[in-house]
Amino acid sequence: MVKLSDVQDAQKVLKGIINETPLDYSEKYSNITGGNIFLKLENLQRTGSVKVRGAYSKIASIKKKGAKVTTASAGNQAQGVAFAAAKCGKKATIVMPVVTPVEKVEATRNYGAEVVLEGKDFDEACDVAKEINEKNKGAYISSYDDPKVIAGHGTVALEILEKAPDMQAIVVPVGAGGLISGIAVAAKSINPDIKIIGVQSSGSAAMKTSIDTKKLHMLEYANTIADGVAVRHVCKRTFDLTKKYVDEIVLVDDEEIASVIIMMLERSKLLVEGAGAMALTAALYGKVSLHGLKTALVVSGGNIAISTLAKIMERGLVKSGRLVHICIDLPDAPGVLSLLTGIIGDFGINILNIEHGRNTFDLPFRKTKIDFKLEVKGFDEVNALLKELRSRGYEVEITAK
Repeated sequence: MVKLSDVQDAQKVLKGIINETPLDYSEKYSNITGGNIFLKLENLQRTGSVKVRGAYSKIASIKKKGAKVTTASAGNQAQGVAFAAAKCGKKATIVMPVVTPVEKVEATRNYGAEVVLEGKDFDEACDVAKEINEKNKGAYISSYDDPKVIAGHGTVALEILEKAPDMQAIVVPVGAGGLISGIAVAAKSINPDIKIIGVQSSGSAAMKTSIDTKKLHMLEYANTIADGVAVRHVCKRTFDLTKKYVDEIVLVDDEEIASVIIMMLERSKLLVEGAGAMALTAALYGKVSLHGLKTALVVSGGNIAISTLAKIMERGLVKSGRLVHICIDLPDAPGVLSLLTGIIGDFGINILNIEHGRNTFDLPFRKTKIDFKLEVKGFDEVNALLKELRSRGYEVEITAK
């Protein structure tokens, strides 16, 4: 089991290597939640995420000269291990799933690591990495199933409580449990009354399912925009630590995460990835009760691919009622579309895109299906537009497109 002294030792090892990231009070999020909300900004960490803490803690403990290290990662662990290996003078091989965005692959290579693209997801990449490590006779660097890694992650809690000893709760994103295990051990050892709350994506809830069923559970697949926590299983070590120290685990869905990524970008000027937005998502969507509590939300990382951000932004705008797709069947005749766009324009709504579907087999002849992508000011404006269109005889529906 990992102990407080292990986390304190890791903090000494990490001193001067990583950033002591800000613990920023947020008036806006405090007002929304009724709590006293602070953001622990690990998106401003070296390599852009919390993972470097665990990676360096582990790699620095490997004393064998010329030892090779290997890991698997969808991005953050990769960069953390690559950075730590370079600092410690060790050669790193990183296995990343074939679907990993090119930006994350290149960022990892830029730290000097060899990158191997294998496996459809994180778990398959892990299997490949372990095979490579066996051939290299090196050290496999787990992103969660290792006492040194967990202790390194626990230094987040030490920094929080050094700056705010009266902190009453810490909310943490959860994948396989390495981060929350370290934070929970450290925080509960210092203050047994502090609440530790985990947040998982509903599309990748291996830890919550395991805790709820009281046994290790393997998911068939992990499907979430929060790729940093997209894992299908947890290990006994993190399961046991989570069961012992964590008070509860709640779920958030992808649309909620997407909307909070946009909110953090717009209101806080913070670029975060899916996992990095999960703690705040749970707070803002009422998944956890923080009223009156001094609470630290761990923003675990900011490494988000631009292509992914574009998709997330659209989903987030839809979720927040600022973007809507509607579909309308119209007579395929001159002037009909002009009349319709005039009605939409009278509402002050901006039309971002129009698509025609004349050749759809489920349409009668001389009919066309029109898909509109509209920029709106909120759900009330959408409902008012729909009411007006239907009162004029238009067959209209909101689509998920």
